[in-house]
Amino acid sequence: MEKSKSITEKLTIQMSAFAKSISDHPPIRLQYRSKIIADIEKVHEGNLSSDVKRSNYIRLKEEWENNKNYEQMLQHETVKKCLQAAQLGMEVRRLIDKYSKLSLEDLNYIVSAILDEAGNISGKDFGELKLKSNEVFEEIKQDPIWNNMAETVLSEINNEILASSSGSNETLTTSTNKENETLMPTTNKEIVETSDTATMVTKEPVSVVK
Repeated sequence: MEKSKSITEKLTIQMSAFAKSISDHPPIRLQYRSKIIADIEKVHEGNLSSDVKRSNYIRLKEEWENNKNYEQMLQHETVKKCLQAAQLGMEVRRLIDKYSKLSLEDLNYIVSAILDEAGNISGKDFGELKLKSNEVFEEIKQDPIWNNMAETVLSEINNEILASSSGSNETLTTSTNKENETLMPTTNKEIVETSDTATMVTKEPVSVVK
């Protein structure tokens, strides 16, 4: 059971960290955004009539909005699934400590209750999901039972972030000092339709400090 305990702790912390990170930093499908932007530039530079250009701009704006909606859905569903997994992990971790004292009937009842609780994370409102992901992450950080494993797991995640971002220093941390907690930056691009054309507005990447 001790081995199961450490595995459960690690997976739970990972799911909690993923839920928080994704809730704070929406996924961006750069390949799709880049293609739409390239198509906009082709239309802008092409030898087309104003009506044809406007028609193309409207179509591309719709494609852009559809992609943004898909990104939001992807964020919503991913946070929900990670949060459900983290909630299950926290309850299973508590169950492991009591396992030797439980009867089969007790175990059946508790497992059913755990599954019901995780199922109550419906994700109908993303604001509630975001709040819940923050609460679970903070609970794990501040609980002595989880703290040592949390430090180890988040360190591993940070190493992966640093490796994939070529030395960027944005990381997740268990520090309770909010000034020291930084998260991964994002780049946001939006199409703004004017009376004659549609143009792209790009916001520079920024570090988000909580």
